[in-house]
Amino acid sequence: MTTMQESVAEQVIDHLVSAIESTPLCSEPYSHFYLDQAFPDAVFRQMLELLPAPAAFGGDNPRKHTRDDGLITRNVLSVSPPALAALPEEQKIFWNEIGAALISPRLKDAVFAKLARDLSRRFNIPAEQLTTIPAYPKPALVKDLGGYEIAPHKDTRSKIVTMQFYLPADFTKAHLGTAVYKVDWLQPKVLLSPRNRFKKVKQFSFQPNSGYGFAVGSKSWHGRETVPMASGERNSLMLIYYAEPGKGW
Repeated sequence: MTTMQESVAEQVIDHLVSAIESTPLCSEPYSHFYLDQAFPDAVFRQMLELLPAPAAFGGDNPRKHTRDDGLITRNVLSVSPPALAALPEEQKIFWNEIGAALISPRLKDAVFAKLARDLSRRFNIPAEQLTTIPAYPKPALVKDLGGYEIAPHKDTRSKIVTMQFYLPADFTKAHLGTAVYKVDWLQPKVLLSPRNRFKKVKQFSFQPNSGYGFAVGSKSWHGRETVPMASGERNSLMLIYYAEPGKGW
């Protein structure tokens, strides 16, 4: 591995840890944070330039994410050496470096420390012991298409922390970010259906080089309303910390 390749991973780790440590934590309705400068500018430009072709991705849960015309609206590519092996050399080298950074124990410690309040509650241990929790980070590139949607959900208990970094080239898709919800049974429309119990608290901006993270728990409701058909690709990079090694992409 060359010095240049090592510096990409180290730059990403240093920048992400610093960004996470310095960004404010939002505690309601559950612990989460939003980064508006997640990666070094030069690295983010490389991400856009070296984004793998659509053919490199595979359908994610086609039964759930297939449009009436047969097009799968969510496609993924694991950022791991086996999954990246078939990419052109420059892409393979670069994304392996990004993957190495995202599974770094140092990054995991920074993320867990930021979300310590909810994680300590979930695992019933003091914040200083969170580093002892087994966690298995799984990064993946995600490509959503028009028609993609996912109703408010908490994520399964197999996940400990969910993170998503947004990879648009400009601000024209800022309205396509993930929404944060809380349950509000007092809304009048609940009388029509219990599905109407969710109240949108905020929506993350789907802007270049941004991202969010949250601790998975009993209140971590989030989702995405239907992406308009004319929106084109909605590219992002997911990083999920699983409780078991066999879970994830």
